[in-house]
Amino acid sequence: MKISSPRGTSDILPDQIAAWQDLEQKARTLFKTYGYSEIRTPVFEETGLFKRSLGETTEVVNKQLLEVKSQREGSTAEDSAFALRPEGTAPVVRAYNQYDLGREEFLSKLFYIGPMFRGERPQKGRLRQFHQIGAEAIGRGADHPLLDTEMIAL
Repeated sequence: MKISSPRGTSDILPDQIAAWQDLEQKARTLFKTYGYSEIRTPVFEETGLFKRSLGETTEVVNKQLLEVKSQREGSTAEDSAFALRPEGTAPVVRAYNQYDLGREEFLSKLFYIGPMFRGERPQKGRLRQFHQIGAEAIGRGADHPLLDTEMIAL
């Protein structure tokens, strides 16, 4: 029996790694030039995080959220509902709030690089696991109009 990678995923093979690393390094250099710091959040979060931030009736929550149930003995449905992250904003905001990053900074400029996941059946050109690079500017100074210009320039 031949075992293959799950449908909707792809392996990054040795001859492709250099291109991936080059792209990631260029992104890191660009973000650091603009004063952004890298943040790494877990690949899974409590399902409620995405339901609250994206909305219970959005397509991402209803069709694309890839949920994982814990098999822990004695766990309730609420404390065992996890989802593989479909996007990076909600986990970054969760970490910002959890660690009170705004306490010391007027503006927190954060970027992330990593895998994201969709639960829907893979269609041509869409993977169940995909990679995303993104940036978030959070805090009291985040409403400055030039920040939108900076994000577009990035």
